[in-house]
Amino acid sequence: MDLSSLGYIGNLLTGLTAFFAVAFSLIQWIKANKIKRSEFLESIVKRLREDERISKVMYMVEYKKGWYDGNFHNSGSNEKDVDVFLSFLNYIAYMRKHKIITDNEFRIVSYEMKRVCKSEDVKHYLWNIYHFSIASKASCSFQELIDYGMETKDFDADFLTNETKYERVL
Repeated sequence: MDLSSLGYIGNLLTGLTAFFAVAFSLIQWIKANKIKRSEFLESIVKRLREDERISKVMYMVEYKKGWYDGNFHNSGSNEKDVDVFLSFLNYIAYMRKHKIITDNEFRIVSYEMKRVCKSEDVKHYLWNIYHFSIASKASCSFQELIDYGMETKDFDADFLTNETKYERVL
């Protein structure tokens, strides 16, 4: 074997070593990323199901009818909790819309999103917040959630413009 053959073999071994090092690093990065995503999703689910304020409002949305009326904003009782709850769901809708979470990952919370978007009380609340925002010349703080409800057709097509179905209380 001459020196040029040994140089070729040396270069080949160096290239193969570099290739396997990069491949191993990429595999480790993918695994670490999957673990971080699963921990992130777990924190979403844990908050949704175990946070006392959020689970209280979810229960109210599912089982208590007529909680949103003209007195809701003056009562102070549940408004802050409802805002926290809907803000959390708005964030989830935002992450879905911008593909921060995949549709497959979103399925973990799709039941809760569907129940909330089907609730007439939530629709009434969101309708009022939306129109209050417009009147205040501000963006609606629950726009992503409204967009999600419109996209899934849980909200009527004329949801934002329907002046007869919902009573203006703000």
